[in-house]
Amino acid sequence: MILTKSHYQTRMLATLENSIRVRPISSELSILGNCDGSARVKQGNSSVLVGIWGPIEVKQSKEDPEKCVIETTVKAATGQGSPLDKMYEEALNQTCEQIVITSAHPRTCIQVNCYS
Repeated sequence: MILTKSHYQTRMLATLENSIRVRPISSELSILGNCDGSARVKQGNSSVLVGIWGPIEVKQSKEDPEKCVIETTVKAATGQGSPLDKMYEEALNQTCEQIVITSAHPRTCIQVNCYS
């Protein structure tokens, strides 16, 4: 079978449209009872669960008299942690420090735990 240029283009467009579809996204709030805030976000087969505690007491060695300390943890659902998880932790920590008014709660800690 010889494909014409228009037939080939039609097939390529159909393939492209199938590959760029956005997977359904959903979210739930306050799903963990033992923390101050929590959320789960799902997109397709991917899911992330986040729990937040704080402001809470901080160890004296980590205490900052001018702002709260933000501690982030990223854990994969299966297997051990990877260097990629550490990169995610650092990115999450930097993001949280930009959006949280850390000066409002000096000498405290906010813990953000993310499970994927």
